[in-house]
Amino acid sequence: MGGYILKNSWWDGLPPGPTWKHARGSHSLSWFLQDISLQDEARLCPNAHSPESWFACTDIAGCRDRKTRTFARGMNRPLHLECIDSSPFVHGMCAAGERFFLQGIHSWGAGLSVGCFLRDDGRPSTSSGKKDPGVTDKDGVGASNHWLDEGGAVLGVPSSRGGASKPSEKSYQGAAVVCSPPVPVEDLALVFQPVAEEQYLNHPDLCGFYFFPYELADTIRATGDGSFEVDDFDIHWSESSYAANAHLYPDMDYTLVKADTLRQEQVVRAKPFLRPQDAAASWGDGAGGSPGQGPGTSG
Repeated sequence: MGGYILKNSWWDGLPPGPTWKHARGSHSLSWFLQDISLQDEARLCPNAHSPESWFACTDIAGCRDRKTRTFARGMNRPLHLECIDSSPFVHGMCAAGERFFLQGIHSWGAGLSVGCFLRDDGRPSTSSGKKDPGVTDKDGVGASNHWLDEGGAVLGVPSSRGGASKPSEKSYQGAAVVCSPPVPVEDLALVFQPVAEEQYLNHPDLCGFYFFPYELADTIRATGDGSFEVDDFDIHWSESSYAANAHLYPDMDYTLVKADTLRQEQVVRAKPFLRPQDAAASWGDGAGGSPGQGPGTSG
C-alpha cells in the first residue's frame, strides 16, 4: 500500500486543446497527508469540472430550492450545469447551452458509471409523476426498457445491442431525466460543465498534487511497456542564496533571485463553531481563568 505524492504542472479542468480527451483535477498536499477536512479541501481545490464534485439533487423542485443553492454554495460545489456536448465518446445527451442539474452518479461496474441529469427548462415543476408532454423517450428506451424506476434510481442498462451505448431520457415528477451510457466518470465532464459563475477555481499554489500508487508503478514495470524511475535530490542552500538575507550580503546582486522569489501560501483550516459559553470555558478554568490563556468566564 501507499504511493508517491507528485507535484505536476498538469492542468485542472477541461483539456487545453484537442489532443487531450478528458478533464483533470488535483488536490492539495495536505489532503493526501490527511491533514485537512473535506470542507477545507473543497475550498482550496474544488475541482469544479469534476462530476464527482457536483451537487446532486433528487427532483426539479428541490434543485431549484433556495436551501439547496445555499448548501451547494456553502460546500463550494457546483449546482447549476450546462450542456457543452464536446465529448468524443458520448453523443446526443443534450444540446449545447441547455441547463441541467445532477440527479446522481451510479456505479455500473468495471470502473464505469451512469450519470443521470434533470433538464431545467424553466417550466414549473410538478410532483404528480406524470410524463411531461414535452419530453420524449430517445432511442427506443421507453416503458419496456427503463433505465430508472419511479424513484429515479438506476435499475440497469439494456444490452449493448439494444442501445446501451446511447443516452436515455424519461420523465420524473414532470422533469426530463437524461442518463448517460456506462462511461468513466471523467467523460461526463465533456458533456456538462458548471455555469460560469459556479466554475470555482483551484488554488494555483496549493493544488496540483497527485497520488501515484506503488502498485501502479510495479504494474508498469512488470508489463514491460514502460519504465518508472524516481530521482531524489537533496540540496542544501547557503544562507546567501535567499533574497530575505540580501541585507547581509551587500556585495551580491539579488535582482534575479528577487524576481523568482514567490510567496508560498499556507493552508487555512476552518475552526469549529462554539457556543459563547463553550468558547469562554475553553480559554479559562473557572471564573478567574488561567493566567496567560485569555479571558475567563463569569457568572
